[in-house]
Amino acid sequence: MSAAVLDAGLVARARAASGKDREAACREIYESLRPRVFRVCLQLCGERTLAEDAMQNAFLAAFRGLRTFRGDAQLSTWIYRVAIREALALRARRAPARSQDRSRHPRRRQRAASRRAYRPRGGEP
Repeated sequence: MSAAVLDAGLVARARAASGKDREAACREIYESLRPRVFRVCLQLCGERTLAEDAMQNAFLAAFRGLRTFRGDAQLSTWIYRVAIREALALRARRAPARSQDRSRHPRRRQRAASRRAYRPRGGEP
């Protein structure tokens, strides 16, 4: 069975009004795409906990918006785009905390601090 036919069947089951059938279809989608979606989120976020949060947000957003999925692309492609959007948004929200510290490397911060601490005046060595 081709991926497009499989996607169409899963999407139809996930869109169904039946709670248990929808849950089973969503679980099947989640289990099949989770490893790849996590890797995408990890590459964009750089931290495991942020990647897990982004992945969770992505699957929730995808399952909530499944009725708007038009089927122009494969379901996996659509969910990857949702994951990329969620990971970038999460990373952007977390960025200001890091921007207080100009360097992410502790030794660079230490060297910069020591240069600021020692400033000879005039002819003093």
